[in-house]
Amino acid sequence: MRLILHPGHAKCGSTSIQKSIIANRKLLESNGFIIPDPQMRIRGDKGFNPNGETPRPFFKKVMEGRGKSELEAKLKRISNRAKNNNKTVLISAENLVNGLAHPAGEGIHKLLASYFSDVQVLYYIKPIDSFLLSAWQQWGYKNGKQFDEFVDNAIRAGNPNYKIAADTFSAIYGENSLAVILLDRDFMHGGNLLEDFYTRIGIDFSKTNASESRSNISLNPHLCSILSRSPHLFENAHDESVKEHILNMAGKDSLAFKKSQGFISQNVIQKIKNRFDPDGKYLVENYLPDASVNDIVVQPSTIDAAPLGDHEEIKQMLAIQMELMLKLAK
Repeated sequence: MRLILHPGHAKCGSTSIQKSIIANRKLLESNGFIIPDPQMRIRGDKGFNPNGETPRPFFKKVMEGRGKSELEAKLKRISNRAKNNNKTVLISAENLVNGLAHPAGEGIHKLLASYFSDVQVLYYIKPIDSFLLSAWQQWGYKNGKQFDEFVDNAIRAGNPNYKIAADTFSAIYGENSLAVILLDRDFMHGGNLLEDFYTRIGIDFSKTNASESRSNISLNPHLCSILSRSPHLFENAHDESVKEHILNMAGKDSLAFKKSQGFISQNVIQKIKNRFDPDGKYLVENYLPDASVNDIVVQPSTIDAAPLGDHEEIKQMLAIQMELMLKLAK
């Protein structure tokens, strides 16, 4: 029985892949895939939700200590359906990289491995400098943290834990079952994430309605830096209301969502390299032989980007502010 597992990582294209899986459910099902819904139900089960997200909520419940026996029952049913109908089960959930050093997280993967003899794990990772910036733009600034402080905390926690995740997947499913893929155009089929994903699972990308649009757009880092001074604007790190207000008012092409080269200081770059270069070397030697350490840790474009001076940062913020004021006036 075959399982294709996409276990995240968060901030590494998971939202784009999951939205595309749901949008292409009928195409995937017609090609022999079984795709569980948010509660690990499959087509034919009572309450099955064909438009719901992938089963991340269900795995969250299991990791919290609720539902392990339920997971076993569902896996038994799903694997029997796959076996009897020669189907492939497709599971995508970025929280399946959580808790891998603990029994709850590792136990889920051991259980999956016990039900499927043929497993293909697609583990996408983002260059670490890009991951840390994206994670801060998603969560960190809402807790009142400037980027430098967020990086210091991540370094102390060893986050992202690409090495631990890759080693765990390799040990449980077998090294030949694991593909670690770097989110870089030079390392993906067709130069984009979705084409790479569909190619690897055996689906003709041209037949999907997939697009490479940004699914989880981030605010400009300088704007995030300003907003970090007002954490009271956010109920918690997952509160997207401010971003949604700006998106609805100004649109995704607004300066408020423009990326900014040179935001990461040379001091922070060196901190990232000092902590994660050994991890990058390990990943190159064991999982990504065609990549370099810098491809994985700090990209040359980050190292070479000229840092913005104080005046240029102020100009960027004034331009964003002016645009939003004019949108409001209209």
